[in-house]
Amino acid sequence: MENNVVEALFDQCASRGFVTLAFNFRGVGKSQGRYGSGVGERADVSAAVDYLCSLGQTRGKGVGIVGYSFGAWVGLQAAVADPRVECAGAICPPTEMYPFDFLKGYGRPVFMVVGDSDPFCTPTKAREVLALLAGPRECKVFPGEDHFFLRRVVEASAFVCEALSRHLGLS
Repeated sequence: MENNVVEALFDQCASRGFVTLAFNFRGVGKSQGRYGSGVGERADVSAAVDYLCSLGQTRGKGVGIVGYSFGAWVGLQAAVADPRVECAGAICPPTEMYPFDFLKGYGRPVFMVVGDSDPFCTPTKAREVLALLAGPRECKVFPGEDHFFLRRVVEASAFVCEALSRHLGLS
């Protein structure tokens, strides 16, 4: 949670008026628990969606999930399983490390942000994963960026906020 990508995304979403929540998975930072091989972490995302929905501030527009790296893989799985999630975003999803076949036939909007120099998520592999979807999809590739988005993180976060607005019907 304490990295440039998550911090920039949180700041950008909050400044645009999104009800925004960032959290560490179990066993990370000051979070309790232990690493759950992705299964426990999906439960963490589900609990976060439960909490956000309990606030009553989604204005009937549903919830969008955005994850970074491992969090993108977990977040996409949680989105597929939860009808309250209207759209999902993945920043640098580790497509070269984990299977994404769970997205096959998924019909809600998914968008990805990748750098063209990311060894964990190549643009080619990201597009192959997106091709599994039945619903709207888009892939924004940032030239010269790797997995850590050190140069254009604000621009990438702005793209994510615009995509969330479009897919949640807020724009």
